[in-house]
Amino acid sequence: MPDVKQIGIGAIKQKGRQELEKVLDKVLGIERSGQDNSQGAIEDTEQEGVGATDKKDGKKQLINSIIGTIFKE
Repeated sequence: MPDVKQIGIGAIKQKGRQELEKVLDKVLGIERSGQDNSQGAIEDTEQEGVGATDKKDGKKQLINSIIGTIFKE
C-alpha cells in the first residue's frame, strides 16, 4: 500500500515547483506557452542558444534549492 504522506508531499512539491516557476517567469519576463504541462514548457522567444539553457538550468537549480529548503531535503 502506498504511503499517503509521501504521495501528499510529492504532490505539494510538484505544485510548489510549478508555482515558483510561474513567479520566476514573471520576474525574468519569460513568456510561457499556452499549455501548462508538468515540465513547465517555456518558450524563450527573447533568448536563444547557450544563454537560454544557462538561465533554464539556473532557474531549475533555484527552484530545487527553495523546495529543498522548505522540505529540508
